[in-house]
Amino acid sequence: MIGIKSYGAYVPRYRLSRDEIAAGLGTRSSGGEIAVAGFDQDSLTLSVEAVLDCLKGTAADSIDGLFLASTTFPYDEKQSAVIAAMAADLKPGLMTSDFSGSLRCGSIALMAAMDSIKAGSAKSIIVAGADTRLGAPNSDAIQTFGDGAAAFVITAADPLVSIEAAKTCSAEFFDYWRTKDDRFVRSHDPAFMRQYGYVKTMTEAVPALLAEGGWSSKDFFKVIYSAYDQRSHQDIAKRLGFDKAQVQDPLFQTVGHTGCASALLGLAAALAEAKEGDLLLLANYGDGCDTLVLKVRGDLTELNKSVSGVQGWLAQRAEMKFHQYLRFRDLLPKEM
Repeated sequence: MIGIKSYGAYVPRYRLSRDEIAAGLGTRSSGGEIAVAGFDQDSLTLSVEAVLDCLKGTAADSIDGLFLASTTFPYDEKQSAVIAAMAADLKPGLMTSDFSGSLRCGSIALMAAMDSIKAGSAKSIIVAGADTRLGAPNSDAIQTFGDGAAAFVITAADPLVSIEAAKTCSAEFFDYWRTKDDRFVRSHDPAFMRQYGYVKTMTEAVPALLAEGGWSSKDFFKVIYSAYDQRSHQDIAKRLGFDKAQVQDPLFQTVGHTGCASALLGLAAALAEAKEGDLLLLANYGDGCDTLVLKVRGDLTELNKSVSGVQGWLAQRAEMKFHQYLRFRDLLPKEM
């Protein structure tokens, strides 16, 4: 039985109100706020914070591998996972790998860790996902994207949360993309993206897994899934037949869309509320969809006490102004 032994998360303490962004750009605010990485932070340092959080109560020398996922790695040619392993003081010589190129890379790394453990290549692997995506100032993305990270210890040695089933599918569709020459994430028309990409893929992938395992929408304590925005997130719940109480808060109003870390952060938040026997459904969209069913096998009380978790990081906050954000992201030239 393979599953999760421990989890961790990280949300930067800086919060930028969407009202502040709208005032700075002369546009309409969508309400709430986003979490913003500090001027000396990036997706690598965010993932290290999440890894350290999930290692609380777990011996670092018991970890055999670290899989890091991000669409915003600081290096194009230099492995970030090996740097994170050193920063987290993991043992030398462990297996490391970077996963990128898709908003689904976090769950792809998770499933790769499962396969590695099943094959006997490792006994315990940390999977971490983090992103610090940049939206163009004239786009909706600047109010949508937030920064954050989540991490999980995946093991076959008495996991507290077992992975009961997993299914993956690829689906070619141009919604979000960024070439090596693009600084900002680019996208198509939101309505087109929702209808012909997101909705089509999600309404095919999720029912397929449930039918395969004989589950119904009512069987799950929490359902965690990624979405473009609040509107598409609410819409898909209705289409798939999930009650509002079952749907995990996607953190759009408090953190923003955290890219490949979005679904993973949601899973970390759901585990903080889950009890023994609960079933969880995770669906992660991006160039297709990964779907997983998880079952809580043990008491998570002590684990939840040891990690900071999503709520712990949300409680640590410092408000920032829009001009600070522009400087942090090098969007505002400054005197050297």
